[in-house]
Amino acid sequence: MRVALLLVWWASNSVLALTAPEASAEKSAVKIAVATNFKTTLQALTDKVHTAAGYHYQLSAGSSGKLYAQIRNGAPFSLFFSADQKRPALLYEQGLADAPATYATGSLLLVSASPITDVAQTLNAARRIAIANPQLAPYGAAASQALSHIPGLSAWQDRLVLGTNIGTTFAMVASRAADTALVAATQRNPAQAHQLHIHRLPTELHAPIHQDMAVLPAGRNHPGVRALIEYLTTPEAHALLVEHGYQANE
Repeated sequence: MRVALLLVWWASNSVLALTAPEASAEKSAVKIAVATNFKTTLQALTDKVHTAAGYHYQLSAGSSGKLYAQIRNGAPFSLFFSADQKRPALLYEQGLADAPATYATGSLLLVSASPITDVAQTLNAARRIAIANPQLAPYGAAASQALSHIPGLSAWQDRLVLGTNIGTTFAMVASRAADTALVAATQRNPAQAHQLHIHRLPTELHAPIHQDMAVLPAGRNHPGVRALIEYLTTPEAHALLVEHGYQANE
């Protein structure tokens, strides 16, 4: 489903343009639950909308699994940007969210403290391999799948260390607590800043990492939610997603 379809709630206004906020909406920040891997990108997107239209956005990042649990328990979010399709779909089935839409597709990056000449050799030489917890983080599930499909890789399960989300997983290899890590490709620049070696893994090694978003009941009538969704359909937003390492979904 395309992000643009979320605009069906506002079909009476067919012009996709950012407009000045109403006084009451300007005081009310849009509270957004966002998967850790997408926080930096979403911050850049919401900054654009804030500059253009004045709406305020408050981002709370974490693993998709933990954010899903918070929403189930009544956390007052207006939007949920997950790192998978499963959690938004579950919320929709449970009547806790509107129909979800795919906003981006991600990929995995192998980062290592040592040069990467061969993926299997690098991983075989590592004492600790960090991935996000597959039970909580979609990128962790994709990383586990990828490790299972890398030819020549042996006994990796015994050397696995789990981060609570993709951010803590990256921190493990950045601090050298782990020799290697499988993280979101969006962390390419931080990896380079920490002088880590990087290699983008083939997407054929794991199921596609489609990331879905959903509007929650608290956000249905907030013009700031509408403004952000409208902006996500623009070429400028798509270019920003690509710049941050995602494939944009129109």
